[in-house]
Amino acid sequence: MSIEAATLARPPGRPHRALTPARLGLAVGALLGVVLAVVVVGWFGFAKVLSALTAIGWRGFALFVLYSLACFPITGAAWWTLAAGEPLRRLWTFTFGRLLRESASDILPFASIGGVVVGVRGVILGGVGPARAYGSLAADLMTEIVAQIAFLGLGLALLSAHLARNAEARAFELCFLAAMALALLAIGGLIWAQRRGVRLVDRLVERFVPAASAQVQGVREVIADLYRRPWRLLASIALHLGGWISSAVGSWIALSLMGAPLSIPAVIAIESLLSAIKSAAFVAPNAVGVQEAAYALIGQVFGLSGEMGVALSLLRRAKDLALGAPTLLVWQALEGRRLVRTDLTPH
Repeated sequence: MSIEAATLARPPGRPHRALTPARLGLAVGALLGVVLAVVVVGWFGFAKVLSALTAIGWRGFALFVLYSLACFPITGAAWWTLAAGEPLRRLWTFTFGRLLRESASDILPFASIGGVVVGVRGVILGGVGPARAYGSLAADLMTEIVAQIAFLGLGLALLSAHLARNAEARAFELCFLAAMALALLAIGGLIWAQRRGVRLVDRLVERFVPAASAQVQGVREVIADLYRRPWRLLASIALHLGGWISSAVGSWIALSLMGAPLSIPAVIAIESLLSAIKSAAFVAPNAVGVQEAAYALIGQVFGLSGEMGVALSLLRRAKDLALGAPTLLVWQALEGRRLVRTDLTPH
């Protein structure tokens, strides 16, 4: 159900939900993020950042947007691969779901989980059964985390190669190896927790909410079937890693069009470290402020000026808006059509 429809469906006289600690935290995080973004832009100079931002031109920006749009079938395929039994034509349904997920996360004032919920809703509207949609989503989130850790490892390795061979570099390499060891342990724990967690939820639902046990059972069967076919999980991880790298190539294209070319390995290193920082800064919706500061600081390690790093961050936000706004409008249209069909269906 759309946001507007959910609001209209609220029974008369029912009060709006109170401001919870989670909502308050998101509001405070958003406010602090905006303040940080303004401070970062002001630090490097509003005029300099604006000049760097407009250097790409409208044609360059259009090329950047079209390239970014062309990357979504990669992550859509990573999700579709995990939905065993779905025909190839549904690849576009999962691609739309992934685009919708990113659009909601990048534009709407949600935490990242809000975008995930909206994305799976788009897949269900496309005709995928709820059990398969949620089961494949749970596995997709896990494979994406694994791919992100691999992407971070690649970026850290590139950063280590970029640094001079001195005592600081050797210390960094030791920290890198320790981080990768912890990441591998985290992956193993994640897989174990996902398999055990679904079974626990299944038992609790059967005992306390038996009416919903059929749907939970369906999700559990989808996840269990995936672990019996590990090649699907490996394919999804590889596709997600390809998605991360293709996104970094998009930033390289944008920087080249802005007149600040870096090597592709340098941009991959920047984007990998940025992805880890954004994941850690989940309190700030859309990583407002955090993304700008990270681009400015990390970019300077590879010779990218601070104002150009901030301009790249703002350019990516403009791209997110150009892709996300039409996607959200399409989603609302689909939700509206579904509601009309429901109202016209004889009861």
